[in-house]
Amino acid sequence: MKLIFVTWGLSALHAASAHYVFNKFIANGTINKDWKYIRQVSPFVNVTKPGGPQQKPLYDLTSSNIRCGRDAMTTGNGTEIATVIAGHEIGFRLDLWFPKSDSKTLQYNFTIPAGTPAGLYLLRVESIYPRIEFNSSQFFMNCAQIEVIGSSNPVSPPGPMTRFPGAYDDTDEGKLYV
Repeated sequence: MKLIFVTWGLSALHAASAHYVFNKFIANGTINKDWKYIRQVSPFVNVTKPGGPQQKPLYDLTSSNIRCGRDAMTTGNGTEIATVIAGHEIGFRLDLWFPKSDSKTLQYNFTIPAGTPAGLYLLRVESIYPRIEFNSSQFFMNCAQIEVIGSSNPVSPPGPMTRFPGAYDDTDEGKLYV
């Protein structure tokens, strides 16, 4: 599978001590059930709290868990593959729980470029909470398993490509909140 990733800025949410997962994938106008197309992560904390499952952040940029979330690389075989059409809108939805307020639902939609080559992909979404202290920035990520069809440019190679771990370094600009 090829990897596409989307960085979503949710740093303001972290000020309220929210931990979350991107547990719903949106495709073809449908908000799918939790984990249907998204690789499940573990361990959860506060699973009985309003807003559903929550995830502890990742800090280690060299861990294989930085790819798709804690232990998500072991759940791929049990996750379905969503068929999406190049040029169409897809998205992620998450349920948030704030310790001293109600739960919230947030959704992030975007369009798969029409020229995306047909094939199997891991679509990675992440949120980074940059911190001033070295090696304390918090990363939250999940991956949806998708098959892209209907490309307007079916023979072009995908790219640019990146690898996780390896895409970030502890000293990268923007990783530390300054």
